[in-house]
Amino acid sequence: MSIEAVTTLEITFTVEPNPDEVTHLGDYAKRMRSLQGCLGYDVTKGNQHPFTWILAGYWSCPEFMIEHYTEDAIDELIVSIDSKLKTLIFRSFPSMNERYP
Repeated sequence: MSIEAVTTLEITFTVEPNPDEVTHLGDYAKRMRSLQGCLGYDVTKGNQHPFTWILAGYWSCPEFMIEHYTEDAIDELIVSIDSKLKTLIFRSFPSMNERYP
């Protein structure tokens, strides 16, 4: 199975998130990994800003990627970090379907 779509969620906090909030990001990624069509979902601390975290999901098709935005988990995540949220940026990247041998 190949990656046909990628989604990113860039979260920048106003202050350093506490360990519970970081754990919540990891729990969210774990929950996304269990969804149909998810090939992988990870959370990474950003390099450019000390309070930025990046969630990245890899999907077997664009439809599954789009479907994951309807999960209650995304709302729960946003509510849980809202008080410290500076910016929240969603991006998605469909496959260009170019394959090299």
